[in-house]
Amino acid sequence: MDGDLVVCVDDQKLDVGAFLWLIRPFCGWGMRITFTDESQIHGDPEVTLREPEDQG
Repeated sequence: MDGDLVVCVDDQKLDVGAFLWLIRPFCGWGMRITFTDESQIHGDPEVTLREPEDQG
């Protein structure tokens, strides 16, 4: 997996194919992914909800 995308879920390292297989049953659902520094993964991040910006 060196140089490839790796997703960690519950301390398991998944490559792209394994991650997509994991979430496939939830097709059509929403998902929230939080990107954070590795030193911050043990705390709950502060979440700010906002309306999307108008792109038109």
